[in-house]
Amino acid sequence: MLYPQSNPFRQSIDLSGIWDFCFDLDHVGEKSNWVNGVPGARPIAVPASWNDQFANGRDYLGWAWYQTRFDLPVGFDATQQKIFLRFGSVNYFAEVWLNGARVGAHEGGHLPFEFDVTSLLKTENNLLVVHVEGELKFDRVPPGNIAPGLTVAKEVKFPSASFDFFPFCGIHRPVMLYATPRDAIQDVTVTTDIVGTTGRVRVQIEHGVATARGTLKGHGANLVAETKLNAVTFDVPNAALWSCESPNLYDLTIELMNGAQVIDRYTLSIGIRTIQVAGDQLLLNGKPVYLKGFGRHEDFPINGRGINSAVNIKDYSLLKWINANSFRTSHYPYAEQQMDLADRLGFLVIDETPAVGLYFAEEGLARTLEVCRQMTRDLIARDKN
Repeated sequence: MLYPQSNPFRQSIDLSGIWDFCFDLDHVGEKSNWVNGVPGARPIAVPASWNDQFANGRDYLGWAWYQTRFDLPVGFDATQQKIFLRFGSVNYFAEVWLNGARVGAHEGGHLPFEFDVTSLLKTENNLLVVHVEGELKFDRVPPGNIAPGLTVAKEVKFPSASFDFFPFCGIHRPVMLYATPRDAIQDVTVTTDIVGTTGRVRVQIEHGVATARGTLKGHGANLVAETKLNAVTFDVPNAALWSCESPNLYDLTIELMNGAQVIDRYTLSIGIRTIQVAGDQLLLNGKPVYLKGFGRHEDFPINGRGINSAVNIKDYSLLKWINANSFRTSHYPYAEQQMDLADRLGFLVIDETPAVGLYFAEEGLARTLEVCRQMTRDLIARDKN
């Protein structure tokens, strides 16, 4: 899943800010047609957990409703583009309506999901409503409210969880509206190798047209490759490798071509590096690396688990100060922005799904397994580059 970008071919806006919000203590909102407007709502900050924003919401993990209104920005054209609504993270279960129409649902916090909303948008006064629920259940990942007598790794009395962090609820990362050409770059997968002093960069491209062109720039390199297939390869002489001490990055730009005309573009930063396991050693670029660092959490006062860029910068500066080179995302995937910072600053990351505190009784096991598999697939799709 490519993170939204803005360039001459793509547009994106962040819908985050102050939304309207209402707890649904008796779970009556859907029957009362709150999908067309939430009554008695009060302001709430998005992204951020709801738990620390209200005096009566600290320990509430049930149903709640969010809503916001927006106009279609200049440059967005539903007749010529595909337009998507993207959520970076909603914990734990979300249902989404746009202008009264249900567009979909998603289970599991910490990973992004999106919907094609091209046909549902109006030029002005679009109503976006999100139904969020954070209840602890035995067959969720991570689980809670487990039946007495079952063995779990940890047991927390309140909230009744088998994991040792607070289950903050709400919209935790940016909500974005973005537009792409109808024939667009759908995905990019980058793998790198090292042959002597040459870096080899292979780029797999998913797209719907005949020709793609790739450009790799940085550290003296200005390489161009074109393909009528779905992959291009760059050989980078005397490559500036990525390492913890020297986190060198190159700018990779992929363009789709209709003849000589560019019809879409996507850019990402990449590091040329290899990771291998040899016996009991972890090898970075063929050399042993010793991990020094911490297990972290994204929690912080008031924001809860909502993204907090200033705290992230402070954390990374402290990691550098203490000479760490790594951290573990205990026990859930962190925001994409944290992963990008790790790439820029030279940190290795042990990247985790929320599969913590699991138990293995037969009841609910098949469903738990499928949720774990889906979270793993989503994590790889998001962070593979």
